[in-house]
Amino acid sequence: MPVVGSPQPLPAGEGSFEPGEVVVRRPRAEELEVDVRGSSGGWLVLSEAWDPGWSARVDGRRAPLVRADHALRALRLPPGDSLVRLRYRPLAFRLGATLSVLALLLALWLTLRQRADPEL
Repeated sequence: MPVVGSPQPLPAGEGSFEPGEVVVRRPRAEELEVDVRGSSGGWLVLSEAWDPGWSARVDGRRAPLVRADHALRALRLPPGDSLVRLRYRPLAFRLGATLSVLALLLALWLTLRQRADPEL
């Protein structure tokens, strides 16, 4: 699924590119963990569709996700070992959940108000 690649050719004499070892885990449908070990750095390209609802953290720090090849997700990795965590929380889901909670609170308030004053 993921591919670690060098964003640009390395200058002569500065070593060679090492892709490293990649272990992918999906703890839940909306989360993805990628453990990268021994990489010389570069781009981690995920063969999953791009969507602005995805966010990423590399070693606990926020990392920008970019669109790769018009449809995929990618992020830059530093040399060495990295733990990448991606999470899907689209705006529509958060907005829908907030509106649902507000509607439930309004219905509860109206019900309690009606019981307190039956003439309403």
